[in-house]
Amino acid sequence: MKIETDRLIIRSIEQGDEVKYAEMAKDGSLGEIGFDAHFSDWMEDWITEALELTRKDNPREDYIPCTIILKLS
Repeated sequence: MKIETDRLIIRSIEQGDEVKYAEMAKDGSLGEIGFDAHFSDWMEDWITEALELTRKDNPREDYIPCTIILKLS
């Protein structure tokens, strides 16, 4: 999945995104969405699950993991 506007890109999770999320989670700012400061300890399991859900592409049964990217102007 990929949706693009003038300001944003919303796309499916990809291998490698977990590293970016782990880096952002170190300061605790992603705690509200479940990515705590220890996310790097379980990120491999998470990305495996996220990629499988993306492959299944069934939003009636599961969430569809995606990444939102703010374009630089």
